[in-house]
Amino acid sequence: MLRTIDTPPAGTRRQRPQHSPSRPRLQRAAKTLSGPHAAKEDEPSAHLDQIKALHSPLNSRSAFLNHRAWTDYVEGVSDTLPMFPLNAVLFPGLSVPLKVFEDRYRALVHHLLRVDDPADRAFGSVGIREGYEVGDHGAQSLYRIGCRMQLTEIESHPDGTFDVVAVGMERIELQRLDTTGTFPVGHVVDLPDTSAPVPEEVMVRARAAFTAYRAALTDLRSDPYDGALPRDPTYLSWTLAAVAPLPMSERQALLEAEDATDRLVLLTDLLRTELRAMNVIPSLPATEVARTRWSPN
Repeated sequence: MLRTIDTPPAGTRRQRPQHSPSRPRLQRAAKTLSGPHAAKEDEPSAHLDQIKALHSPLNSRSAFLNHRAWTDYVEGVSDTLPMFPLNAVLFPGLSVPLKVFEDRYRALVHHLLRVDDPADRAFGSVGIREGYEVGDHGAQSLYRIGCRMQLTEIESHPDGTFDVVAVGMERIELQRLDTTGTFPVGHVVDLPDTSAPVPEEVMVRARAAFTAYRAALTDLRSDPYDGALPRDPTYLSWTLAAVAPLPMSERQALLEAEDATDRLVLLTDLLRTELRAMNVIPSLPATEVARTRWSPN
């Protein structure tokens, strides 16, 4: 069973470092949600301090009160969503088909079907950092940043399974996960993109990098995108992030980018790195090299 913890609020650790639009920022360490006995080096120091305080006999009362206050704060400012962790990173604005066969996620779909307004049939999805989608002990560690999804199409089958289609609405940050019910429920806060204008040269470079990557893949695999690229910079950043065949950790870094400019700059750098790798190993695309784990789903 995936352990649940409380984590620091998004607003306390989302300071934007200074950087040049012409140089991609280094990828930030991906935020994760995992058990207190499986803490990662990239977990916030505030959370580690909280764990130490809770186990300190000298500060046990004050630590308990601080933890209780933090739990009350999270539940007061966060929204609750049914959660569907996946071995994939989903993005706003893009639709994804899902096969639903596990009991807990079938229960999730039944719950959403009881919602009268189809526009309110929403759930959250975060990537599985360690583990698998299926089984009681499948997901051991989750990324914190994910996507709010809206259920748009549902097809039920006689065996009780579902084929569904969901579209990404907006980014969310998972603050706490409750797995005690018939399906997982997360306490989440919304993470909208900032509305800063995107320099034209950033968009030009991103389009050029993706066009070059598509051309390099022509003789090796199908085109990852069909049609004209969006003109809107935010939608362009989400579209390229979704269709670029990149490893999961890099897709997660794109999802966590603060805004469209950062996302397009990082995407350009990642695609150029892929192109350089393909030139070194011309017979095999870099993304086909065995660097993704096996999944039973």
